[in-house]
Amino acid sequence: MPKRRYAHALKYLASLTLPWIDSITVQFCDYTINDQKVLVVRLDAIGDFVLWLDTARNIFQNYKKQGKTVVLIGNKAWANWAEELAIADEVWALEPTKFMKNLLYRTSWIRRIRGAGFGTVVHSTFSRELLTGDSIVRASGARYRIGSAGDCTNTPPWLKRWTDRWYTQLVDATALPQMELRRHAEFMRGLTGSKYPAEIPNLSPDKTMDRSFLPTVPYAVLFPSASWPGRVWPASRFAEIGRRLIATGRLVVLAGGPGDTEFTDPVAEGLEGKTLNLVGKTSLAQLSELLRQADLVITNETSAVHIGAAVQARLLCILGGGHYGRFVPYDVDMLSKGHKPPCTVSHQMNCFGCNWRCIYPIAANGPVRCIDNIGIEQVWAQAIELMHEPLT
Repeated sequence: MPKRRYAHALKYLASLTLPWIDSITVQFCDYTINDQKVLVVRLDAIGDFVLWLDTARNIFQNYKKQGKTVVLIGNKAWANWAEELAIADEVWALEPTKFMKNLLYRTSWIRRIRGAGFGTVVHSTFSRELLTGDSIVRASGARYRIGSAGDCTNTPPWLKRWTDRWYTQLVDATALPQMELRRHAEFMRGLTGSKYPAEIPNLSPDKTMDRSFLPTVPYAVLFPSASWPGRVWPASRFAEIGRRLIATGRLVVLAGGPGDTEFTDPVAEGLEGKTLNLVGKTSLAQLSELLRQADLVITNETSAVHIGAAVQARLLCILGGGHYGRFVPYDVDMLSKGHKPPCTVSHQMNCFGCNWRCIYPIAANGPVRCIDNIGIEQVWAQAIELMHEPLT
């Protein structure tokens, strides 16, 4: 059985067994519902969190006006940052993969959530996951369990019909494809009844931050990693763009997370050390300031796109077709002062919207065809336009 099919089979088996284990676990939990306590569930990746940021703030304010306490269960990858941004009274950091695979870790969390006695739980994710977000909603035992009607991207229809019954209210969601910011606005309108527009989230500068890590000369940032190798533009091409940026008189800064060195090290080697390598050396808050101050940011489709947009960076995203239109390019109702959508460069193909199930052969750890077909000159032309005039 191909590796991917084997992984799907294991996931479906877990989807049928773990909820029953959760049911047994909660039988041994003492809890009393407190209608003044609200749980908000959001477990997806860093970029998704940034896209959701304004919605999170509005959910928090909506319940704070009612005198309620709001707890956010967030992905450990960004939970500390969420705490710094003060978007909830408490932030609980959970590791989604460990929650699905480690039974002791899962049961300890199920007991903690159930024992907290939340009166309301809100789970706004459109493409819900049975084994994480949906399971937490069910385990909470909350009187009011609110979620998005969602789709079947991450859960097959026959299982989704089951998980839909774990909610007391499902906020309507259009079946037509929409950019994620429009999804968030749609959910907020359904939750609050307000005229909530789709806008680019805003990350204001942190005036208390020590900025000594920032370069003191004009610089451009390359962010050559992504969560999946298929979305990664070849390192040799990033290096060539870097050499051209250096020739304009700019410092080239490499950025990424601690686990991104397999993508960033080849770029650093291609630049022969003529770069400032900050990969794994910045917090998310520091990364946002690094992108804010840059003359230009060039990145694959990953968290840097959304952080850069939120800090009004001049940003170019090398974009494939797997989720084209859902996360990037941006589509909003209105633009606040200073905000503009990230610029993108793509190679259009008829198979766009494949959910990264590429129909073409992919080399081991190589990019999918729509990414590989994006040339250096195509990216450089967009970069020059974004920078307006090169330095001399």
